[in-house]
This record gives sequence, structure tokens and C-alpha cells, in this order.
Amino acid sequence: MKKNNIILLILFMLLAVMAEAATVSIATKYTQTGGIVGTLNSLNHQGDQVDGRRICPAVNTNANTVAGCDMYADPGYNDNGTSDLTDDYYDGDLIVRTNDKFEVNAGWSWNGNGGSGSQQRVEINGTLPSGVGFIWDEIPETCDASESFISSDRKTIHCVRLFTPPGDSYAEDLKFNVLVEGNTPNGAQPGYVNFAIDTPNNVSGPATATTQTLNPNDQDKIIVTAAPRWDLGKSYVKPFIPSTDPNTGEEGVVVQYSISIGSRNVKGETTTKDILPFLGNEALDGEHNATITLTDNFSSVSPNARLATWFRENAGAHDGCEIDRWFSVFSPYACTRPGWDPRRSIAAPCGTQQITCVENGQSVSITLDHIDATLTDAPEKSARGKPLGASRLATYAMVYIFIPLSDIQGTINPINCATDFAPVGISGQGNFYIEPDSDKQKESEKNNCASTKIA
Repeated sequence: MKKNNIILLILFMLLAVMAEAATVSIATKYTQTGGIVGTLNSLNHQGDQVDGRRICPAVNTNANTVAGCDMYADPGYNDNGTSDLTDDYYDGDLIVRTNDKFEVNAGWSWNGNGGSGSQQRVEINGTLPSGVGFIWDEIPETCDASESFISSDRKTIHCVRLFTPPGDSYAEDLKFNVLVEGNTPNGAQPGYVNFAIDTPNNVSGPATATTQTLNPNDQDKIIVTAAPRWDLGKSYVKPFIPSTDPNTGEEGVVVQYSISIGSRNVKGETTTKDILPFLGNEALDGEHNATITLTDNFSSVSPNARLATWFRENAGAHDGCEIDRWFSVFSPYACTRPGWDPRRSIAAPCGTQQITCVENGQSVSITLDHIDATLTDAPEKSARGKPLGASRLATYAMVYIFIPLSDIQGTINPINCATDFAPVGISGQGNFYIEPDSDKQKESEKNNCASTKIA
């Protein structure tokens, strides 16, 4: 009798589970290809301009002949008028710029067996292709905040949906944004976005879907477009600091200059309204560990100006240069530390970036090492929390120039310029479409001089 009771109890439990069991399905497609982080490009006014340079002289199609430009955002998904997944296709825009996002729609449905009016649960896992290309950086608001998460490598997203169906079935479109990493090379096709959906009581196992169509004639991969658009900036921070050259005993002043490298709109130059230069910008060689070289020319500062190699206003200064130094409330922190807001700090951990300065007459050869030149995680705000707008900085550094008092007769107007900045993108493209290593490229900077007045 006891054995029969146990058997009946097991049968009752199985029936109860089956009564609560549900089946799920999911269908996935691209719904917006770009234009999520910032405005799409256009041919208005003879093509978009950044810092006085025309960046989009023609429409960029899926052939990607105009690198770094994206004019459309409709992927043109077509089900071919049938419910047969094998004949679906895309006939629209599949181009997306680096640092922009594209939208994937995960249309899922739940079919239960009773349970109307009670809370139900489904779990949706989105997986991105491995390697450089796509990452998750935000969880949809309809996912349960306490249980949903993004993996540490940002390739997997786990969304828990808690819902109360009005009847025995429920369906919705859940939209996910995917970020294109800044160090994705121009023309790359990283792969497809895959989804799986499951429910704890699902008796048939998880259902899966992918953005890949089953039509063998369809070209359905997202195509990344990028071109280098890097700006070298120069400004003075403190016009004059009294100092004595310990090598000669000469008294004078030290002028502190900053050098910044990033993607931004330069004041006084023409940039099309609402265009963000970092969208479609290509990372530099070295990506997260780039080396950048340039020259600081101070021949127009004063006749006897020189690098203040002894200057030690801060512990991090050496050989007349410094990196990892925050200098303005209008700038982000120069590096990041554990616990700091990444939106307000240069992406490189403090202590990893390096600067080397070698004086040669009245110029300094500067080498910056271990720079994160991708802009994927570049700060969006200043250290005090003010939005940086169109600007994204990869790094900035300090140079200290000594002017002896003998050069200051009345009022002088020292001009200090940074030159020989010739960045090359990871796909081999020169800055702003100029051929790598050309003299024209080295002279293309328009924001690279700083002047002040000393009396």
C-alpha cells in the first residue's frame, strides 16, 4: 500500500509539472543598422565635414567604397511573403560604423498550459561572435535588473523576463543594441548574433535563433565601416611658473603645455552639425596598446627656450614631460583606477601609459606607449561629470618648456606647435584619407599650436 501511495504521488507531481509546462519560440533579425549612438551621414552640403575635411563625398553602400560613412539604417528584412524561414532575406543597409550600435529584434513567444494570471519566467541568452567586433554594453529595460547580466568579456547577455500572461500565450519583441568596437578594422564582418530562449518548465528544451538567414543567396552579415579621423590638439595649461635651470643657474619661467590625441570637432573649423567624428573612426595600429609618435616644436617660443628636464611640479614628471596627469576640470581624468567612473576617465589604467621625450635643438621627439587607441571605452564626460559632446580622447600628456628671463624683453608671444603626427589605421588607411607617411598628412593638423603672452 505504501508503495502504491508513492507511485501515485510521483504521478501527481509529474502531472502538476506538465500542467505548468510551457513551450517557447524565438525569431531574430536586424531591425536598425546604425544611427543609434549618433546621426547618420549624408550628402547634404557636398558631404559631411569634420574639422574642415570632407569625409563622405559619396553614398556608402554595402560595397563599402566610402570608408567610415553610413547613410542608412534600414536592413530591409523581407520574409518573402511566406512563413518559410529558408527564403527570408535582407535587401537594405548592412553597413555600421565603428563605435555606433545596431539593433537586433528577438521576437519570442510563450505558450503555456494554464498559468493565466500568474507570473511566468523566461531566460534569453544572446551570444555575439568571438574576437574583435561586437560587444554588449546595455541590458534592455524590460529584463529583470536583479537577475540579468552581461558577461565579463561582453560577448554574452543573459536576460530574465518575468511576465504575467493574460491567457495561455504571450509574445513580444525584445530589442537588443549591439556596440561595434572601435578597433574593428574597416570592412570586417565579425559574424552573426545568436539567441536561445528557455523556461524552467520547458519540457522540449531551449529554442534558438540567429540573425543569419537560411537563404543561401543572401548576403546577411553586418559590414563594419571605418576610416582614421584623429586629431592632435595643443594648448597651454599654466602660462608661466618661476623656475631656475640647475644646470646653468639661469632664472626664467616654465610654460606648461598639454598635448591631446583623440577624435573631436576642432573649434573654428567646419564640422557638419550633429556629426560625431568618433563614429566611423578607425583605431590606430596597436589598438589597445598603441605607440604614437610626434614632434613638439618650440623654435617660436623664444631664442633660448629649452625643455625643462629638471622640472618636478608633480611626482610623475620626468625629462620635461608627463603623462597620467589630470590638469583641467573640463577634461576627463588622464587614466583610470579601480572604482573610478569609466565614463570620466581615459581607458588606460594609471601607471601603464608611458611617455619618452628626447630633445633635439629646439624640438622634442615624443613617443607615447601603451595607449588605448580604440575609443571603444573612451570617456564621455569630464572629471566633474560634464558631457564631452562630440569629443573622445585616447590620451593626453604634458610638456614643460623653460624660457630664460633674458629672452623676456617686454612682452613676448611664445608659440608652441606639435607636428609630425601621421597616424595610420589598423587597416592601413592614412588619417582623413591621406596616404600614410606622406608629407601632406604630417601637415594636415589644424589644431596643433598653442600661443600665450608673457610680459
